[in-house]
Amino acid sequence: MAFSIATNKRRFPRAPIEATAEVSHHGHQLQGTVRQIGEGGLCFVCTQELKGNVSLTFELPGFGKQQMFSEVRWCVKPGESRRAAGGYACGCRFTRIDQMSQAQIARYVTKMKTAYSQLQFALALGKPRAELLPLLRELRLTHVVDRGELKQLVGEVISQLQPVVPH
Repeated sequence: MAFSIATNKRRFPRAPIEATAEVSHHGHQLQGTVRQIGEGGLCFVCTQELKGNVSLTFELPGFGKQQMFSEVRWCVKPGESRRAAGGYACGCRFTRIDQMSQAQIARYVTKMKTAYSQLQFALALGKPRAELLPLLRELRLTHVVDRGELKQLVGEVISQLQPVVPH
């Protein structure tokens, strides 16, 4: 049996999110969708390639409106990555974020980690779909009906939610 070791450059775990964002970039306003978030930054998808600094405003589920300033660290063109489905995927590092927003993001990530861990455990126990529905609703995964696909998705998210150990 072969094992592969993936290297992770991120300092913070990150959680999936699906939130519409207002993005301000060099005086221009555009819409985007935040797809992933952690204490150090986020990934969002928009219609154009961005470089430099951006301001983002979006709703963090359960915590309300957030505004933060970020530096775009990378941008992936549509079709080059699964992340870029629907537009350009931009990975950002927060450059200015208030302590309350930082704490709310940390709580959101912890909440997602708990919910995904519970779902992973329930799947491992072979719980029927009806018993999984409350978690599937909370995680907005009711559209995933294939159990194998759901297990794979949950495994991918769980790996992103793990703390990164410095080398």
